[in-house]
Amino acid sequence: MGKYSKEQLAKIVYAVGYLEKMKSGLHPNNGSMLFDESDAKNKGIVNCLGFVCEVLGELVKEESSTPRPFAMTEQARRSVPISSENLIISKFTQIINEHAREPDMQRLRGRQITGWLLKNGYLEMKDFNGKKFRGPSEKGISVGISSNEYLGADAEYLVNLYSADAQRFILDHIDDIIKSE
Repeated sequence: MGKYSKEQLAKIVYAVGYLEKMKSGLHPNNGSMLFDESDAKNKGIVNCLGFVCEVLGELVKEESSTPRPFAMTEQARRSVPISSENLIISKFTQIINEHAREPDMQRLRGRQITGWLLKNGYLEMKDFNGKKFRGPSEKGISVGISSNEYLGADAEYLVNLYSADAQRFILDHIDDIIKSE
């Protein structure tokens, strides 16, 4: 959803129904004739009502299909469980989305979190086996971010892990993280 709530969109849909009836020359409440369709002055009104119905219909269609940005209430923040296990960012982001995201909302992405952490000095660009990756800085280590080496099918790689303290730190700063996008 964009700038209109579900309730506002429902009111717009209801209003369009009224306007459609009026465009047809009918009183929206009782169905009686509002005007004689042969009256030339009323053709402008009919065209105007038709245009407004079309514009509002497109607005409702667009707003209904566009998910609103991720946001988090204090209650939703408290509902996110903190894991005692160190988690990779994608797993923690999945947990946040499962507990805090509403159906009409965009998903929070791990890249949003790591981007904010990088920008604020908790992660820094590092080299590992000739490749760049976002690893924890001293500041990141101090809030509970660590990195572990893993052996994949064809290469070794580093993965950042987020302790319970780091998970709480992210939730404490989630509003700043969301705003930074």
